[in-house]
Amino acid sequence: MITVALLCAVSWDYRTLFYDIGLTVSPPDSSLCGDVSLVVSSAPSDTLPFHLTSNYSIDSLLYNGASAGFVRNSDTVFVLVAAPTDPCTLRVFYHGKTGDRGLHFRDSTFFTFGQFYDSKAWIPCNDTPCAKAPARLRVTVPPGCFVASNGVLDSVRNSTFFWTESHPVAPYLLVVAGGPYVQLDTSWSGIPIHYYVFAGDTAKARASFAHVPDMLGSYSGNFGLYPFTDEKLAFVETEDPIGMETQTCIMVGSHTITGDLGMEFVFAHELAHQWWGDALTPRSWGEIWLNEGFAAWSDFTYTENAYGADSALSRWLWARGLYFSEDSIRQYPLRNPTYFTGATVYYKGAWVVRMLRWVMGDSLFFEGLRFYHGMYADSIVDTDDFESAMEYVAGTCFIWFFSEWCEDVSYPVVEYNWSQVADTVYLTFHQAQVHGPCFTMPVEILMVAGPDSTRDTVWMDSPCDTFALCPGFAVGELVMDPEYRVLMLAERVSSTPETSRGPAGIRLATVGRTLWVENSTPGPVELRAYDVSGRLALCREVPRGQSEIRLPGTGIYRVIWRGGSRSVVITR
Repeated sequence: MITVALLCAVSWDYRTLFYDIGLTVSPPDSSLCGDVSLVVSSAPSDTLPFHLTSNYSIDSLLYNGASAGFVRNSDTVFVLVAAPTDPCTLRVFYHGKTGDRGLHFRDSTFFTFGQFYDSKAWIPCNDTPCAKAPARLRVTVPPGCFVASNGVLDSVRNSTFFWTESHPVAPYLLVVAGGPYVQLDTSWSGIPIHYYVFAGDTAKARASFAHVPDMLGSYSGNFGLYPFTDEKLAFVETEDPIGMETQTCIMVGSHTITGDLGMEFVFAHELAHQWWGDALTPRSWGEIWLNEGFAAWSDFTYTENAYGADSALSRWLWARGLYFSEDSIRQYPLRNPTYFTGATVYYKGAWVVRMLRWVMGDSLFFEGLRFYHGMYADSIVDTDDFESAMEYVAGTCFIWFFSEWCEDVSYPVVEYNWSQVADTVYLTFHQAQVHGPCFTMPVEILMVAGPDSTRDTVWMDSPCDTFALCPGFAVGELVMDPEYRVLMLAERVSSTPETSRGPAGIRLATVGRTLWVENSTPGPVELRAYDVSGRLALCREVPRGQSEIRLPGTGIYRVIWRGGSRSVVITR
């Protein structure tokens, strides 16, 4: 008997080399029978684990063609290996009812859905996104049912459909969808495009999918050619309101086939995943923003290309609002997120890609995307891989960018003011966010006077920044980040923050109700703030270095410390 301690010590450090999946699907009783082989490469071991949910009975298990014993612990199966080899083949015969998990049955259709941890609810596998391998699928169904799947349809024999996916595919991106489908065909640049839809939806489908070839061309130009040109691009209709980027055969719900273009953003999002998620698959779910953030960015970028900058901007601001709303409740990093499907992953992730484009410039950015895709296609990736690819193309280091936006939380909240003296505009920033780091980012400034305007770019990189700009005219209006290239909130305060260096090495700056203190004395200093009535409003010991203090209210305060004093005007 294998002990619990031994089970816990079993290593999952093996590579899946090939999936050979045989299924007999029975819609009347929502069950399936499986005959699945996994070819894996691992260091020889006397115990080899895989996942399969416990609702399935294992009829027999073979290791390199010979019967092997096994132990089950919930959804994990441990194969007892007498003579280990590398590589080796596991063959599992099993059957059972699906319980509407992994394989889902509806009125006239069925479909698989593996994300995030439900691949094991229909096939034996190492249920992680990094277990990519080519696959062969043979699926037997009742007569009159068509089966759509990954890759290329090799043949159909007696209601058994034979599909081959020659590119490595993650378990959650495998798909088997069956139903009374009608196939509609088109193409782009020689790549076949198929739509598997219900007979009653064919006219609506032709209208709803009308721009898919354009999307395919747009993405191929921006990211590199469609990754599965030797196979196909397909969309298959399901009776559930879902969208899922299953490789070469995207699942979309009937609700998206409306007879117009109202839901094409779903198609644009899921199609983008063929590059970001399918060809390049995250090493773990902790890197899910590389899927969802990239797909959301791609969708918004397609909107801009197809319908103009104003249409895209409305969607960018909508996405920003969703993220700000979530961040006001809970903050978590983009990398290794607390919630895989939150606005942080999807929409902060999209904004991070947008901001990197701003930092790099269009030419280098798109060159970097194509390099990143070309370098890692058919492989697994993490944030470090993306960062390295973009750094290689740009010839510069982006640690500062990925650290603040991917590893840390929140976003900049900038309080600013400006004034003009002669030919110089003095612009003051204060980063007032409660959570997250002090952000370093380039920010574009638009200065306007009647028909005249000019733009400049400043780098904010400290809690308080002051910049001197020379527009060449008397400025009537100054706009921060006019093109919304930075994920931030910016608010002008009604007077210029007062800044001074006291005789005892204390420097103060105020923006709104926040008092920023730089203490360059040898040790801590006690600050006292008195309001206009002379009452003590605040007493705080400030350590050496930089500190931020929230003052109790609006108004004018007198701040006193040993060896100095200063009036602080609070305008907000």
